[in-house]
Amino acid sequence: MSDSPLPDHLRDSDTAWLLAAGVVGLLAAAATRKGGRRGYRALTGHPPPGSPQRPRASIGEALLWAAVSGAVVNLGRMLARRGLAQAWGRDET
Repeated sequence: MSDSPLPDHLRDSDTAWLLAAGVVGLLAAAATRKGGRRGYRALTGHPPPGSPQRPRASIGEALLWAAVSGAVVNLGRMLARRGLAQAWGRDET
């Protein structure tokens, strides 16, 4: 018996794991994207480009936003999935 609070039939289900990991990943991505926008505004003093094709955004601004948002969203998803794996009692190595 593991220390996981989940019942054995859920903990051992790959389908339940995939569903839970997907939901946690989406929630984390949404939350961290909002944080990334705030961070970009703090770094630059203005909101991030709404669209990379926006002519008023310089290539530097577009690249900075892509790097910041990509790093923040993926970090949030990774940390959320690690937390889920720990709670689930699952080793994702």
